Amino acid sequence: MKKVFILVFAIVMTAIAVSPSALAANTASKGTYQDVYDTDWFVDDVGYVHNLGLMDGVGEKFLPFNYATRGEIIQSLYRLDGKPSIAATTYYYFSDIPTPNSPYYYAINWAVDKGIIYGYGDEKRTVGVNDPVTREQLVTILYRYAFYKKADLTPWQTLSQYKDLDKVSVWATSPFAWAVATGLVRGTSGTELSPQGTTTRAELAAVSHRLGLMFNVRPRNDNFVATIGKRERSGYRLIRSDSTEKITVYNYENSGYTGKIEYTNTAGNQTQVHYDASGKIIRAVRYDTYAKTPKLVEDEWFEYDSRGELSSKRDLLTNQFKYYYPTYDSNGRVKVATRIEVTPTLQVKLVNLNFTYTSDGYTTESKDDVFAVSKTYDKDNRLVATRTENLKNKEIEELFYSYDRWGRLIETRYLCGNHTDYTEYYTYNQYDDKTTKTIIGKKNFLSYDMSVTYENKYDAYGNLLSQTGYVDGQVYESITNQWVK
Repeated sequence: MKKVFILVFAIVMTAIAVSPSALAANTASKGTYQDVYDTDWFVDDVGYVHNLGLMDGVGEKFLPFNYATRGEIIQSLYRLDGKPSIAATTYYYFSDIPTPNSPYYYAINWAVDKGIIYGYGDEKRTVGVNDPVTREQLVTILYRYAFYKKADLTPWQTLSQYKDLDKVSVWATSPFAWAVATGLVRGTSGTELSPQGTTTRAELAAVSHRLGLMFNVRPRNDNFVATIGKRERSGYRLIRSDSTEKITVYNYENSGYTGKIEYTNTAGNQTQVHYDASGKIIRAVRYDTYAKTPKLVEDEWFEYDSRGELSSKRDLLTNQFKYYYPTYDSNGRVKVATRIEVTPTLQVKLVNLNFTYTSDGYTTESKDDVFAVSKTYDKDNRLVATRTENLKNKEIEELFYSYDRWGRLIETRYLCGNHTDYTEYYTYNQYDDKTTKTIIGKKNFLSYDMSVTYENKYDAYGNLLSQTGYVDGQVYESITNQWVK
């Protein structure tokens, strides 16, 4: 049993370490913008909007103290919502964004279509994209966006303590009461709202950050390591040691996704993983370093099509190739994925993976010559169930997923015949870092029920410092991380 747990733990921790999202910096320091520093109160806010692409800099500067425009706040919300498309018949004409080439054209038309912003004047033919956004306009736009997203609008804060309450326009009173209650905005002082005051780009970044977290939009894909507040790792080494005295060293080149991760462990393996600017793996190289001269044992290259889908994978060492040819339906979804495998002896194997979708678009099914897989999604497009049937031995594996009110995965149940029935439970801290994972039940390699818990600890920037594994309450395995320049 001990060997099995060591293997499982090692696989989990390796996945954590090499995940490119674990390197994505959220902090916009001088290395990102010349006018934003680690000591600025808004550094993490600028890092957030920069990481998610919600706001753009101007060359090498962010211009945090310039006023924010109406176009910029709408652009930020549009990007936060995933830049959704709208029907061609719903586009509007405004004199200050007359053509699709005009800045903010698509964002403004989306916002008008959703009732988030309206035109100026009697004929509503201008939207003032370059006008400074006032604080009362800002909270009203945020309020309408929250309404469009079906958010909870019941939080309410009395505004009687603000001396300039009488200067708040009638249409902005409720949005102000809601925005102050939720913490999206604050008074400019304890007694003033400054409703006609302008908003700086730093303040817009802060509001966008708070709004994004309200809707659980976070710049990460990795379940273990959050990117909120993470520092640039270019030029750093991560030294990871565990309770089996194995030491792994990770070297990071460049920053964010782009570049290479190299890691070596005392088991005699060295791996290099190369990423492109979008975070996709383009090369994976592995060496056996036990010999006097490191021996290359794997050299895989990856290519992608125009949609970002994997199109080929080839191992230059064994001369083995895999080609992927997806075809798409009218909605842009994969209809058939064809995989062609060519062995070193030039044997060719062709496998077709067929996808079908129900009318609601949420339930999908896929099928090849061995497995049939069906996936079910809820109304928020979250995966809630997966069913896999082995067409040869008829064995069925089922997984069920549960989420909390913030959309975080908190429970996964695994069922497979009469030999596997266990549940994983997850907890998080306030930054959505996964703090514990507990496994309770019967797994296929054990003949009795078990209880396994992993506890994670993080530094102030969301970097994983340590992980401890417990089996039936006893410490079984642990790792520690140390960052060195």
